[in-house]
Amino acid sequence: MLLCIAVAGAALLAYSQFFGIAIPEFDAATNILSHKEPGVAGVIGILAQPQQHYHTSSANYRPVEGVLQWIFFQASGMDLRPLHALNFLLHAANSVLVFLVARRLLGKRGAVFSFIAALVFALHPIHINTVLFVSRQCELLAGLSALASLLLLMRFLESGKKRLLCLSALFCALGVFSKEIGIAIPAALFFYAAVFSKEKKFAAHFASAAKTSALFFAGAAVYVLARFFALGGIGGYSLAQPSPVASTLLSIFLYLFYPAGFTGINFSNKAFSLLRNPVLSAGIALAFFACSAIALFLLSRKRARNAVFLAAWLILLAAVFMDFGDFFWWYSYSIAIPFSIICAMLLAKGIEAAKGKSGALKKAAGIALAAIVSMLFISLAALSPLFAQYPQFGEAGESVSGFLEKTAAAAGRIPGGSTVLLLNTPEYLFISGKTINAVVPLSNESSALAFLEWKQPGKKFSVFSLTAAALYYGREKAEFAVSWSGNCSLLIENKSTETASIYSPSRWSAEKRSLDGVVLTPSYEKEKETMAISFPRKGWANTFLLAFDGNSVRAMEMADYCR
Repeated sequence: MLLCIAVAGAALLAYSQFFGIAIPEFDAATNILSHKEPGVAGVIGILAQPQQHYHTSSANYRPVEGVLQWIFFQASGMDLRPLHALNFLLHAANSVLVFLVARRLLGKRGAVFSFIAALVFALHPIHINTVLFVSRQCELLAGLSALASLLLLMRFLESGKKRLLCLSALFCALGVFSKEIGIAIPAALFFYAAVFSKEKKFAAHFASAAKTSALFFAGAAVYVLARFFALGGIGGYSLAQPSPVASTLLSIFLYLFYPAGFTGINFSNKAFSLLRNPVLSAGIALAFFACSAIALFLLSRKRARNAVFLAAWLILLAAVFMDFGDFFWWYSYSIAIPFSIICAMLLAKGIEAAKGKSGALKKAAGIALAAIVSMLFISLAALSPLFAQYPQFGEAGESVSGFLEKTAAAAGRIPGGSTVLLLNTPEYLFISGKTINAVVPLSNESSALAFLEWKQPGKKFSVFSLTAAALYYGREKAEFAVSWSGNCSLLIENKSTETASIYSPSRWSAEKRSLDGVVLTPSYEKEKETMAISFPRKGWANTFLLAFDGNSVRAMEMADYCR
């Protein structure tokens, strides 16, 4: 019990610097404001409709997260601090569950190494990209459900109590309905039931596991049917770019082992470029699965059932993510669970070999293994929020909150039914260097539209983002100059490419058929960039520009400049 409290305390202490934070990033704003209706209608909308209806390129179904966020919205509106606090509590709970699961899987190695596994998970700096964002609460919920269902399954296989199996199936279903990666939970539970089956014959292991796992897969089947009903298809990201399988493997490796620029050297860009070669990518993927199969075979021959399950769990998650396309930082949350326990197991193995009575070579290998794993733990802990300060995220929250409020204030003077064109919408904040690497989502046309509909209901604006801005943390404040260079011609100047870049947000403008005839012409120089925009001379009645200059938002009526 004391170790559980210590793990939870370490997780909460690590994120205490973020207590009171609020980051209304674009996915959070659109997810929450898509289902803001009070009463039963709001809940039915979450259960029967997509997660949000503002991003035309995204169609997801995550009702568990949706219902939770709906409850918080009814209580506190768009004050996201309570939802952030829930994230911190979920992460602390997950860290405790990692300890409890590791305690059973590490067996005789005892509580010490289970505690280490839980600390590795709780403090891993890559989780900053998950824990700090309300839109990624689904990752935390899926992790909680996976761990709880696994722990209950372990207890069921020991005691045979059907009640525990039913509770395990319930948590499994909650995980599946939380996030798409939850579809891997039934398979992981099946693997555990097969590996730890008491049957003597090999085939009987899988038959017994299939019987035990029937409820898990039934829940997954219900989710698939509900998803098809709500989305009218499989859903997903229509503009997502396919990623080579080997790139996903490299991303997983880097995010788990090298999540921050410890040396300030970015050696991954060239590697990712090489992996665009389909032959090389396919070869690496085949080698990965071949080595995985050999490792599982050798571990099974040694009857190392705990290691077999952990390796199978890790491989399963890696295989699932290979089909996701781009592998983002926050996807690492689920895969970090078996990773943390495996690392603690390797540390225990190394120390056992170093202390044992075996030959000098085996002792040297044990010392080397223990040293390598210990160095990894120390480097991860040093960059964790327990020991490093990350003010960037709080500043990002203030920045996006300020932008949305200023946009709403500027739009307050615009007549209802108007078309609103956004200029220089701050879309992302990039954080890099000898610190945790992160891309903080800020705002876009979808979140601006959602916010305006909430702040000014009934006005029914049409909102389009003509240009967006990527901001770079640690530099001077971004500054944009907007000027009319002639009739129906607009010029945007980014004062410094060191602080920001401007671009056309193509991901969010894929279906802007009504803006045909608008031409954007970028120009890049060494220290500054410009974006020239030419508009057709007709058709701009009731159309307004909202231009962000890096500090304030200015409203301009198109009819005054385009005749």
